[in-house]
Order: sequence, then structure tokens, then C-alpha cells
Amino acid sequence: MKKEKFIVTDMILDELAMNILNVDRCVSDLASEFGTDDITILGMISLLKQKGVNIYKEKTKDDIIVTSFGDGKLGSRYPYVITNDSRELKILVLSDTWYGSIFSQPSIVSDVYKWAYNMGCDMAFHLGDISAGRYPKDDEEGRSSIFAHGFHAQSEVVVNCYPYVEDMPTYFITGEHDHRHLKERGMDIGNTISSLRDDMIYLGPNRRDVIIKPSKGRGGIKIRLYHQEGAGTYQISYKSDQYVRAMRSEDKANIIFQGHSLVSDEFVRRNMVVFQIPGLVGTAPEIAKNKKYKHNTVGASIVTIKRDNSYNIDRIVRGELPYYETFEDDYKKAKQLVLKKG
Repeated sequence: MKKEKFIVTDMILDELAMNILNVDRCVSDLASEFGTDDITILGMISLLKQKGVNIYKEKTKDDIIVTSFGDGKLGSRYPYVITNDSRELKILVLSDTWYGSIFSQPSIVSDVYKWAYNMGCDMAFHLGDISAGRYPKDDEEGRSSIFAHGFHAQSEVVVNCYPYVEDMPTYFITGEHDHRHLKERGMDIGNTISSLRDDMIYLGPNRRDVIIKPSKGRGGIKIRLYHQEGAGTYQISYKSDQYVRAMRSEDKANIIFQGHSLVSDEFVRRNMVVFQIPGLVGTAPEIAKNKKYKHNTVGASIVTIKRDNSYNIDRIVRGELPYYETFEDDYKKAKQLVLKKG
């Protein structure tokens, strides 16, 4: 009997892209799943890369491992432009605050913003999972870790409890915890928060490029805010390193700030400085039961960028704000931090 010819369609390519999104997959296993051979799968990988999908490939002894990091074009969104003429720019960078969870640490978040205020930070970047999201009905342990249930309750917690510092806006993206609201209610919590807080500017889901440029002339510093997905690894820089190696040249940034991994790390790859930013949340059950991933470093960073007259980076200095213990039931005691000049 003649074997039916395998035809590659856009639907099949989309299915392959989803099967390798943020996970490591063997080409031979994919070939078996799709009912074809390794060469056809590699050809499909090439087609996806031509479409702008960032895919990392690594040869092993017996196979090839592939991982997708999504659309390098950022969903056709343009970079967000911030105008700043200072020779020295100070940025507070934080991630994973999980407002609405009993493991949230609003007191530590406030302390981080106090440090940023005293250090003269110009702005803050939040790298996603600002809220705790929701858990499925069969995850009783996860559901019991939430004190503010539902989209409106968690939106209200963020709006009323997140620190306010005059003239220091917070630019933020959302992560997979925040997106659970989108799946449940079809509503983006980022838009709601931003509409109720003038100091909190929502840049979109998962990742966004920011260009910091002078008010006159050309040049600028490109920074990518990125919320990683999936479980962590024993080698804490592994996924970030994959992500950077897979990036197309036209998508490169000067600096990448990456959240979600709950670790503190810094490295340089392909002339890009990559910072993994830890979280500001206690060890929730979701973190504790992950056998591969129990780091949960607690802290934030203040990153100082010094530039020359041509708006090129002269130096980058990272100041870490580590916290060695978290507080039980902190959400019951903490009050919103409000700092105004004078």
C-alpha cells in the first residue's frame, strides 16, 4: 500500500509551534507524533524561523533538541518609547509579587520601593505575575493559597495596595498567573490596573521592548522586559541562555530583564546583558512541590545605566536588594506605601 504524502499546512506549523513552546522536545519524538520523519520536522522548524519564531536547536549524541520562545516580532507591537536626557538612569526592577496570594509580601515590595525612592530611581519595571491569578477546581492546595478570589478582587488588591511613589512610574508586563484571569473572564488585568492607576503603565503580556532615548537627536537604549514560562531547571541560567541564543539578530536588545524564574543571575551573551530578576513572594505550594525548581530567591534589583554623549551605554551597575526571610500573613498587616515629594 502506498504511503500517504505528508503535507505541511499552516495549521500543522501552528500545532508544531505550540508543541515546542517553552519546552524541550526531541525531533525524533515530534516526528513520531506527526507521523513523518526527522528531516520533515527540521524543515518545518526552518519554516517557523522564517516566520519570525525564535527557536533554539541543540544537537545531542542521538537526537536534536528544539525549543520555541515564541514570535520574535512581539506580536507586531512597536517598542514603547521613554524619553530621558539624564547621563545616569536608575531603574528599580522587580517581578512576581502575586498580589491576592497569602504568600504575597506587600511589606517587602514597599521596602523595595523605599530603597528605590532613596536611591533616586527614575522608574520601575515589573516583569509580570503582579497578581496571583486563579487555580483550577481540582487544585485545592493552590486555591487555598488565595485570599482574594477572582478578577475584580485581585485587581482591587493591586490598585489599593501596590506602592505609589510620586514621579516614579511603574511600567509592567503580565505573566502566566495574570493570564489565568484572561482565560476565566476574557479580561486583561493589566488594562484594568493601568486604567485605575495613572502611575502604572501597562506594556502588554509576556514581553515588550522599551527604547529609552533623548528628547533631541538619535540613538537610544533598547531594553527587553520578558516573563519566562515553564518550570525551572537545575542550571539556573539554562533557559535564559537558550532564549538569547535563539533570538534573531534584528530582535536583539542592549539589556534583557527576565522574570518568573525566581532566581538572581547576570550574564553577557551576544553583546546583550541579561539579568534574571528574583521574585517578591513566599514559598507557595506551587513553588515548593516543583521537584526541579526550589530556588525561590527573594529580592529585587536597582540597575544604574550610565551613558556617553552619543547615548551609548558606558557602564551598567546592578545593585541587589536581597531578602533572606519572608513574613507569614503579611497581606493582613501591610498598608499601602505612598511617597510624595515634600
